[in-house]
This record gives sequence, C-alpha cells and structure tokens, in this order.
Amino acid sequence: FFFFLPRMSNRDKVVFVIGSTGTGKSKLAVDISLGLSGVDRCGKPYPQNEANDLEINDKFGGEVVSTDSMQIFIGNDISSATVTEEEMQGVPHHMVSFVKPNETIEIEHFRRLCAEKINEIQERGHIPVIAGGTMLWVESLLFKSALTDKTTKARSKKPASTSRNNDDAPGGKIIPANLDKLSKKDLFGLLTSVDPLMANRLHHNDQRKVKRALEVARDSGKLLSQTLLDQQQEAYSEAAYDTCIIWLYAKPHVLKTRLDTRVDSMVKQGLKEEVLALYRTLASSRKDTREIISDTKGVAQSIGFKELGEYMAKAYESETERKQIDSEHQKELDELWKKGVERLKTATRKYAQRQVKWIRTRLKPYGTKDGGLFEFHQFDTSDVKTWNNKVRDPALRIVRAFLKKES
Repeated sequence: FFFFLPRMSNRDKVVFVIGSTGTGKSKLAVDISLGLSGVDRCGKPYPQNEANDLEINDKFGGEVVSTDSMQIFIGNDISSATVTEEEMQGVPHHMVSFVKPNETIEIEHFRRLCAEKINEIQERGHIPVIAGGTMLWVESLLFKSALTDKTTKARSKKPASTSRNNDDAPGGKIIPANLDKLSKKDLFGLLTSVDPLMANRLHHNDQRKVKRALEVARDSGKLLSQTLLDQQQEAYSEAAYDTCIIWLYAKPHVLKTRLDTRVDSMVKQGLKEEVLALYRTLASSRKDTREIISDTKGVAQSIGFKELGEYMAKAYESETERKQIDSEHQKELDELWKKGVERLKTATRKYAQRQVKWIRTRLKPYGTKDGGLFEFHQFDTSDVKTWNNKVRDPALRIVRAFLKKES
C-alpha cells in the first residue's frame, strides 16, 4: 500500500462509470477504487502498478458515490441490485440505502448531497468514482449549471400568499395560492392550460411535479418549460469537474439474457419478501392502500414495485383480511407473482434501452473526441470471461493516465 498526499492537479478530477443496468458498473467502480491503490480484489499488486506515481492517500484510492435513484431507499436492496458488503470489498460507498421508503429526494437535494460527498472524498486525498444508471442524476453532476441556483430557487420557492393577477400570470391564467385544495385532475388541467409543454413532459398522476411547475409559473411569472429551455445551452456549456467517463455496454442479445437471469436471481435471493415488506411499510401509514401502486413518490416509483403491484396488493389483502389461504387463493397469488416477474423482466429491458439511448444522445456528444467537455471511453462487457483483460485493466490504465494529466 502507498501513503502520499494528493496532488493539487487531482483536486477536481472525478471518474464516472456509466451504462445500462447489468453491465458491471458497480464492479468496475470497485475495481478502479482498489486499483488506484495498486491492489486487486485479492489484495495483490497489479503488475502494471503505477499507484506510486499518482500520490493517492491510502489503501483505497477511490471511493464510490452511487447515482442510482432506486438504491437510495432503505430495504430495497434486492430489487435495486444494491451492491452488497462482500461486493464492496471494503471500498467506501456513499448515497446508498439512506432514504425511508415513503420519502422522496429531489434531484437538487441529491445533487447537493453528492457534491458534498465528492468534496469530502477529495479532501481525504481520494478519487470520487461515480457509478449509477439514473442518467438524469448523472447528468446533474456532470454539468456545472445543470441545475442553476436561479432555477432551484424558483422551483423551491414557497407559494405566494395571494394569487397573481391576469397581467402577472403566464398566459393570462390565474394560479391559486393554495394548490393543495385542487385534485390531481384539476392540477393537471390547470398545468395543461398554463404550460402545455411542461404538461406534456409530466405524468398526469405526478402531483408533486405538476404542483411544482405551477408554483414556478405563479411565483416567478415565467413558465418552467421556457425557463428550462432558456437555460439549456448555458447549463451544458461547462463541466462541473475535470471528468473521465467510462461507458460500459453489452450487446443487446447478451444483455437481454443477463437481465432476465438477474431477475431470476433476485427472486431466489428473496425479492418477494422484500417487496412485501416495503408494501407493508407504505400501507401502515395509509387509510386507502389502493393508491400505493400509483404513487409517484418514494420507493413506489422504483422499477419492480409497479410491476409486482397486483401481487403485493392481493398478498397484503390476504394477510390482513384472511385467516387462512386456501389452495385456490394461493394459486391466484402464484399466478399474479409469475405475471409480475415477467413484467419486471420486460420493464428492466426497456429501462436498459432508455439508458443506452440517453448516453448516446445526451452524454456521448460531449466526449472530447467530438470536441466536448469530458474524456469519454467505451468498453464492451458482453464477455464476462475477459473482464480483467478487456475491461478492468485497460480502464484502470485510462484512469491512471487521466489522473496524472494536468487539469
């Protein structure tokens, strides 16, 4: 192991490991963190050990910061494929399992927490290794003004005590001071008339975001859709950190099989018990449990929760209203579970496709080869047998070279 003070040139350097679910992001993040200290997962020195040239401060050259919006929830480990203690290999992990299932973390809050963690890691002389597949969250960290102070303040500003008049309200519409009195349907109808572009981007049941868009329009006098549009070019003109991005991908047919196998593995690990426990937690604070599955906040937003929703609702009903489950009822539960698992596999594959599309269209164009803001490297993880030679080792060489390069 090597003990050195960090170079100032590394102070703002951050490594991002991105990719769709099932491509090995967490694994590579740990490998890089260990490798920067000069050791592999077995504690053996790498043959190409250059850690002494990097002046990293102690055993773990890197610390991992998760950008997965599902892994933040306590008790959602199996469903979200949260890295286990064994998989962490002793490498510190942050932003994992710290939010209660019925709570929500806003993106601006997430970004602030992550920025604080990144700063703390750098102060310790370590390298932040950002790993996760929630691309909007990744994007918010990559760009210096992805969420400007002006936007954040406008979106978080408290409702005015009185409504604005027609001249002040966007489009000549009056937005009530107390939006809590409006139903979901009325809120969305109001947003559609005030800011149709924003309404088109939001789900009609997402009451929280619909209200926020209306509050911005009312309190700032400007449509949120227009505010975001006006700020887009400025927001993506400057990198938040000196960044090296490593994109992991796998061939579609390989990834499909891998993701289906992962879901089957989740079932064996206790997925059914986990989601039922989460459902009970959410149900304990509700009078009408029928709304849980359509909720737009907390763990209910996670992939897996809605897909398994029919089973969870029926199973919970059985627990609370039936003393004994007969064979017919058990058969119905088993069928609901089977269908839910298949829906989960489909949803996971579609999510992976959306992640890849996001990276290709929104992040890759900013790679340095295209005259962009970041170092951008791609690795094919389709063949797990060649992981060390084709992914881990070359990725580590790239990161080492990046860290030695002057900012």
